[in-house]
Amino acid sequence: MVTARNWSGRPVATNSRDGNSAELHSRIPLILAATISTLGGLLFGYDNIVISGAIGFLSQRFHLDAAGIGWAADAPCWVAL
Repeated sequence: MVTARNWSGRPVATNSRDGNSAELHSRIPLILAATISTLGGLLFGYDNIVISGAIGFLSQRFHLDAAGIGWAADAPCWVAL
């Protein structure tokens, strides 16, 4: 059994000769969290672009004042939560 070190420097026992399986295994949650947050950021940015493009049409169609425009722009962000 080979002893490898994880990101914090603590030893981790592995079954492989080169010790890379423990290092890869300890990075899986990090890769998963980074992927999910990246996709969330991209979708949030896309939503903002769509909402910004629709605000002009919404304000004309529904005769919105400043508060109505703010509400229309903010409501989809709250729905996403």
